[in-house]
Amino acid sequence: MKRFLLASLMLVSLFARADVPMLSVSDEAEAVSIWPGAHFLVDEHQALKARDIAMQDPSPHEAINSAPILGFVSGQVWVWFTLQDLTKKPLQLQIQFPHLSHLSAYVFSSSGDLLHQVADISLAPHRTQSAPSQFLNVPLPKLKQALNSPVKVVLKIRSDHALRLPIEMGEQQAFTQNNLAQLGLVFISLGMLLALCLYNLVLFLSTARIYYLFYGLNLAFLQVFFLIDLGFTRYLFPQTHWLNAPSAWGISVCMAFIFAMLFAQSFLRLPQAHPKWNRWFSLLALGVALNMALVMFNIKDAALGLYLLLSVLYQVSIIVVSIQVLREGYQPARFFLLAWIFLAVGGMVYQLTITGLLPVNLLTEHAFLIGTVIEALLLSWALAELISKLQADQITNERQYQNILNKTSERLSRALKAADKHKKIRDVFLKNISHELKTPLHSIQHVLDLSMQGYQANSELIHDANHSSRLISRHIDKLLLNTEMGAYEPDFKVERLDVQPTLKAWHQDLSNECKIRGTNFSLNSNLVDWDVLSGPIRPVYLLLTEAIFNAATLEMDSIIVNFDVLQDKGHLHIHIDMHTTSLTPPVSTLELFQSSQDARFVNQLIGLLGGHWDVQFESSLILADIVIPNFSVSKNKNIEHLPKRVLVVEDNEINQKVMSSMLTRLGVHCELAINGHDALHKQAQSPFDIILMDCQMPVMDGFDTTLAMRANVRRYQHPIIIAVSANSMELDKTQCVAVGMNDFIAKPVRMDELRNVLVRWHNTKSKQDLFSA
Repeated sequence: MKRFLLASLMLVSLFARADVPMLSVSDEAEAVSIWPGAHFLVDEHQALKARDIAMQDPSPHEAINSAPILGFVSGQVWVWFTLQDLTKKPLQLQIQFPHLSHLSAYVFSSSGDLLHQVADISLAPHRTQSAPSQFLNVPLPKLKQALNSPVKVVLKIRSDHALRLPIEMGEQQAFTQNNLAQLGLVFISLGMLLALCLYNLVLFLSTARIYYLFYGLNLAFLQVFFLIDLGFTRYLFPQTHWLNAPSAWGISVCMAFIFAMLFAQSFLRLPQAHPKWNRWFSLLALGVALNMALVMFNIKDAALGLYLLLSVLYQVSIIVVSIQVLREGYQPARFFLLAWIFLAVGGMVYQLTITGLLPVNLLTEHAFLIGTVIEALLLSWALAELISKLQADQITNERQYQNILNKTSERLSRALKAADKHKKIRDVFLKNISHELKTPLHSIQHVLDLSMQGYQANSELIHDANHSSRLISRHIDKLLLNTEMGAYEPDFKVERLDVQPTLKAWHQDLSNECKIRGTNFSLNSNLVDWDVLSGPIRPVYLLLTEAIFNAATLEMDSIIVNFDVLQDKGHLHIHIDMHTTSLTPPVSTLELFQSSQDARFVNQLIGLLGGHWDVQFESSLILADIVIPNFSVSKNKNIEHLPKRVLVVEDNEINQKVMSSMLTRLGVHCELAINGHDALHKQAQSPFDIILMDCQMPVMDGFDTTLAMRANVRRYQHPIIIAVSANSMELDKTQCVAVGMNDFIAKPVRMDELRNVLVRWHNTKSKQDLFSA
């Protein structure tokens, strides 16, 4: 409605015949309008002069009841009127239309003599005013000598906008009082529009509902339109600024029109509920876009005609569809329809005021702006009601969703089972990879052990090969442990190893790696008087090697590790002194590692072990203390007795030879079984006290074999079953214990590890047999 009224106000001129009264200003110094009584003439060819206008007979030209609205005029417009007396007091003409590109004022006597001239007053920048204003003042100074006849005031006006000519005359005091009230109303109205615009844009950012964005942009472009139309942009910017061009004025109202239609479509849910109406409004939006193109190419007449047509179609359509949506039960449409009604009333009051049918006052003169503000408030209320409705719908939907969730619990359960199945498939894959990598390492490790016993091999090469095999095994253990920590929290097994062989092997691994990087390394310990180390040894080995291997890459001159067990607290204490020669030594724990993944692995592993660590940085000296609980040392009180007979259940021929060779060197007689079925047969014929059981075998694997033996104790006795497998994840160890195995050894098996486990379980078995006897 506001676009239709705006276009009509620019195009319509209402004329009424009247006599030509002479204007005068009362003693109360009230401002009076020059209409009626004034005349205007459109000089399209700009051929007339001011004197020609002053000497014209006014009878051919009609006086009108109110200020004319001429629309776009290509030429210049002459306005003239007769003034009773200009000798008593100085007066001012106030033109309430700021978009003037040229203005000249002339005062003539009745005989045609030029008494006073104010030329090109509009060229003075509006920024010289004390405040932004929608008015332009033209001074008419008091004449020095009295005249016996009235004077004629002639105005020559040009504008690049659609021309409106509300002109009043009076003293400065009267204008000041009226203008302050009008400016106050304008500022309040524009401020409310700005606040509502920002409010809706903030709501869009918080809720992501598109109609808030459309409405906020509609208000933003309306703000721009009113600022241009009321002359504020000419005060804020130079007259040549692009915002003061007629195209900016027209484009701003077109953009407000487009976003108003988009808002109506989204707010009334036309795409979902009324697709035909939605297509119709989309077509109107394309028409407005075409109208905007006409404005940009300065085709003014066609643009005004098209805009008037689109405005009429839109206003009729929006009222019809609002009523239809409201009848369908969509309650927020009430305020939407009411908002358009208030806007229509405001526009009608404004039109009746400028045509003279209503008295001019503060409210009627700005009825269109006030109607726009009330419309914005009502539409914001409509949006608030819409949010309340959406919240109520959300509560209803949540209840329905709860019923759906209850009905689909069985489907979710099946989905969880499927996910668990996929997890098991992944674990099987990791087991297979581990088995394929560690099985050949078993034979390599045995060959290296034989060479280290003096079989005429290069000692340095043998040590390097041995170190490489342990390093590969360590990398695999790290990979598997990383996988475990990503899937669940592993439960680390407590191991018992001989102190001296264990520390010797650790020293060899760490010193070889440091030597490659040019770092001096030493490992010190106060455990020389102890025989057995108990605790989660394998993860601590991974932890220590990870920290030392990473630190050795940082230009370390020396690394000293002190290894101690606090027997009274049951803690393992590892103190590491590192001296770096780097010009930029590390200053944080993260810088001690080559990657953030390595640092995260160490921190997570220490946490899983229940320990903690502290690192101090003192220039080139780095001190690290690692404390791990659940460790102890003890004396080996038992005489080391090895079993006389051991059954080795292994399907791989190479591993059979390796295990046979290792047991022969330990002085233990062994027999071989190629699968679980063969093992059951031999155990039934001649029972063994200890069985070394491979887990993955054809025909019958180690798990099923163990279950079969535990299920028939009378036939198979109760042997000690030790798993020997390349699958060394904590989950594998848990599975071995679950089926009834007593212990677990990971491939590749080292000689000292094999001897320790055989001695420990042989002694345990002997005690059990003694007590049972």
